[in-house]
Amino acid sequence: EPYLASPFEVNTKNPLNSDYMKPKRWYISGGGVVDSSRILTLIFNEAPDLIKPIYNFLGVSKVQEMKEAVKIAESLNNSNAEIALRFRTMIIKTPLLQTNDDEAVSRTKFINKSMNNLGSLLLMDNEEFIETITPLSGLDKIQDLALQNVAASAYIPRNKLLGDEPSGFSSGEFTIKNYYDTIESLQNTILKPFVLKIAQIILFSLGYDLELDFDFSPVAQESAKEKAERENLATDKIVKLYTNSIIDGEQAFKIAKNDGLVANNEVFAFDEVDDEPSDTETENLINEVLNNAEKTE
Repeated sequence: EPYLASPFEVNTKNPLNSDYMKPKRWYISGGGVVDSSRILTLIFNEAPDLIKPIYNFLGVSKVQEMKEAVKIAESLNNSNAEIALRFRTMIIKTPLLQTNDDEAVSRTKFINKSMNNLGSLLLMDNEEFIETITPLSGLDKIQDLALQNVAASAYIPRNKLLGDEPSGFSSGEFTIKNYYDTIESLQNTILKPFVLKIAQIILFSLGYDLELDFDFSPVAQESAKEKAERENLATDKIVKLYTNSIIDGEQAFKIAKNDGLVANNEVFAFDEVDDEPSDTETENLINEVLNNAEKTE
């Protein structure tokens, strides 16, 4: 963790050198001083160079990025709660100089205790009753904006972070898609090189000199509608290629199978001769592909 390590030897003075802001040695809690060649750092949010010497070299955590927004949201929530409990104030204009202090205090306490919808209030001739009410409209929008800032500081859609339903005419799909795109970008630019480096070290230690590569599974899950539309387009393409004699029946079947339009356990018999297939065979193959697409849809 960032708080368990700090740079022990680093060039923070000369930006013209290639090792500027690159620690040569680290001090690790419980491990002492360690050379930088023995450490692999995984940093998603780099800290600015201006505050690195007084902060840390291992990036800024998501919690720290959210701290100020969460603090403001919590403060607004507490303030709104206070306003909701004290939105009504009762004022009695009275000549206090003609009233005993102890009597005024005890009278005020009695009024506060007995004040309800069935209570009555007695006033003297020279007293005036005034009631002020603080409007509560707009407080929900202020609180909502504060929560929106919390979600923005976390780079997480609000409906995922807070579990809210999308408001207005938006379904939230566009926001979720941008969120998934951000995750995939971090996976490919930061996480993938880090994983490949570790895997390469393991292979070298086992005596293998191989170049590895891999792809992350898609973050977004394809909906049933999107899957059906994709398979229908692929089926139409195969049918057109086959109808125009660009591919034969066996090639059409292989393409359909590779695209997942035909189950792996389905078997079709094809003649080994290069003769054109009959109209019945063509019709049967097309119907089979179309039926599989309909079942998927």
